[in-house]
Amino acid sequence: MGPRIAIALLLGLVAAGCGKGPVDPSENIVERFSGTVQPASIGEPIAHFTISRLGEFSVVVTTLTPGNAFPGIGWGQWTGASCGLTGQTNIIRELNRTLLSGQIFIKGDYCVIVFDGTNLGAPPLTVAQNYTIQVSHP
Repeated sequence: MGPRIAIALLLGLVAAGCGKGPVDPSENIVERFSGTVQPASIGEPIAHFTISRLGEFSVVVTTLTPGNAFPGIGWGQWTGASCGLTGQTNIIRELNRTLLSGQIFIKGDYCVIVFDGTNLGAPPLTVAQNYTIQVSHP
């Protein structure tokens, strides 16, 4: 058995023994946030939440009205005053589809922002868009 496999097995046993290993996504908390994104917005409003367990997260936009627009959405860590994007962004092109997802390796405060998607290559917003997002996290 190689050293990498031994380390992985040891870490798995420690996590299982502590009962603090990754959470099955079926046990995730689902939070819903609503807001309005304005034309030329660069990162407001913010959905802010605390994650106290490890596992997978996903973000879905469930409503966007009046629609016919393509705002951006981003995932990040809450810095205490703003949402520091961690590099994961997307354009809202379709409702009720996972737009952001990944692993939570560090417990803490996280956030999702919705913004004018122009800097991601989308057409600029011409009117404010009301949205509802669903965040599933451990």
